[in-house]
Amino acid sequence: MPGETLNTDDNVKSRFEELAATVDEETEFWSGGFERHEGFPKIVEMGEQAIPLILGGLAEFKDGEDMRCPWWRIQAINTILHSQGKPVIHYPPEASGRLQAVREITLEWGAKAGYSQSTGE
Repeated sequence: MPGETLNTDDNVKSRFEELAATVDEETEFWSGGFERHEGFPKIVEMGEQAIPLILGGLAEFKDGEDMRCPWWRIQAINTILHSQGKPVIHYPPEASGRLQAVREITLEWGAKAGYSQSTGE
């Protein structure tokens, strides 16, 4: 909700889980344009506090076993970083379009940047 204040970790996790579940479900077969989904900007507005939760979802993703497409999560992290004037994650050309490669690079970046992965539980 616009102007909504999230002031506790539990509120942030709960709200993130709700939004992420909706984005996962409704963008399952999307290959891009995630910013058009109404939940995407709400997650981005959570800022850096959402990054560990986003990384947790990426860590749980199993290619070939999980129908959720985590591309939106990768885009959300870079959108959050860019909106705060921080360097975005750069991916080598050979990773282009390769979900597992991009996922691994993103998780490695998160660990090096000091973000602990959280599943929100």
